[in-house]
Amino acid sequence: STEYSNHGKMKEDLLRRGSTKWARPLFAFCSHGMPSSIGLQPVRPRNIIPLISWRSQRSLSTGNIVPIERRAQFSFGTSSRAESIMRAKSPRAELDASSKPSKAATANAGADLEEDSQEEDMEEEEDDEEEDAYPEPEHIKIVDNFLSKDLASKLRGEFEGIYKNPRESSLNPKRFIWDYWYVPGSQYHLLRTMANKLFSEKLYEALEYELLKFARVELSCDAMTPVFCSMYMNGHEQRIHCDIPHGPFAFVLSLSKTSLIDGNTKQLPFEGGETKILRPHVLDFWRRFDSSSVVEQDEIFETVPPHFNRLVVFDPRLPHYVSQVRGPQDPRDSRLVIHGWFAEPAPFADNVDKQFDDAFQDALEGLTNAVVDRLQELPMALGMIALRIEINKETQRAQNIIKKVDTLIPHPRGVEADQDPSQVREMIWNQVIEVVQEFKFPKLQGSTGVKAKAKKGGAALESDSNDNFVVLTLPFVFE
Repeated sequence: STEYSNHGKMKEDLLRRGSTKWARPLFAFCSHGMPSSIGLQPVRPRNIIPLISWRSQRSLSTGNIVPIERRAQFSFGTSSRAESIMRAKSPRAELDASSKPSKAATANAGADLEEDSQEEDMEEEEDDEEEDAYPEPEHIKIVDNFLSKDLASKLRGEFEGIYKNPRESSLNPKRFIWDYWYVPGSQYHLLRTMANKLFSEKLYEALEYELLKFARVELSCDAMTPVFCSMYMNGHEQRIHCDIPHGPFAFVLSLSKTSLIDGNTKQLPFEGGETKILRPHVLDFWRRFDSSSVVEQDEIFETVPPHFNRLVVFDPRLPHYVSQVRGPQDPRDSRLVIHGWFAEPAPFADNVDKQFDDAFQDALEGLTNAVVDRLQELPMALGMIALRIEINKETQRAQNIIKKVDTLIPHPRGVEADQDPSQVREMIWNQVIEVVQEFKFPKLQGSTGVKAKAKKGGAALESDSNDNFVVLTLPFVFE
């Protein structure tokens, strides 16, 4: 993930601009960046200093989470160990169950019939918790009102200002920056430009900052592709395709004019223009086939209208398209969207005192190796998971684990004919969480108890994190 970037120049530029309190990437973890063949350089935070350590240069392959030299040992089936894991309860279910009354305790509480009823209810609740512990993968995230009202309005206002007076005598050069992109067969048919050419530098940097902040906090991604802006007029569309090489997440942020009718109904000035994303179950159609069901468009595609200030983030491996826009001739009534891909998943840590940086990075490498070892005997999978781990500095263990990303799909070669693919997902998640729970991190707190601080514009800022915790965001890419 570092082969196409100039670290020296980047670091020098970042040092000149100063850093913020946002978490810092610890090392390059996987190769899910942009291939050099598409000719795009990644956009990274301008004001966040990465730790460029010797580990960045090491071969830390994550091919299906197993180092390349170990791939020959990888099991394509379900080993006896994997079967025993599959039958075991999830760590979360065990923890939840331990806090419930035992059978013996309930026996002394009342009548036998009431006991049996209560026990059955508790067992059903535990079963429900186990079933819900790792639900279906989350391939789509929708965030309404993504930008602040002020920033979204200013971006929209700058665009409208370009086309406010179509007869103005002094030609606005920004009217001439659009590329008319047409691929035969209407595969792609739209107007596009680079977002930093359309908007003022100040507004674009604010937009870029919000996108990169979201990428790090919510998706554990350290970079994004250059940001595009596309305008769809009458007849424009994108036909079905996948964007697999560019990054693990595609994003679309709409700046399309949206009106409110009756105070709560949103209306766009055009028809069509929705982002249509194939529902994942369609790719496993025959396994879930039901001859008694009628299958129509809404059962096949997820439909997301481009309402103003709505961010849509989705797994670009899923086939998707933009339905044909009908109606607008005025650019101000067009489907106007900002889009690109989030790339380079990487671990981030916040609230680590500088004196413990090296020890923490060594521990993180030990944790990832432990996960690799544990997953070797499990069936193969494709996709990405990411955890937000709150590490107690006193106990040196994970105290709270939150799932941030889950696009994990069992590889067809790793699923037995009579096996439910959700079992494979549960096996993998169980093992990752179990390793994290068992892992003991190094001492991360000095005797002085001084809070970790970061600098922004030369001024010291206290971290938002609780001083007793280190917050680690840790991704794993299966490919």
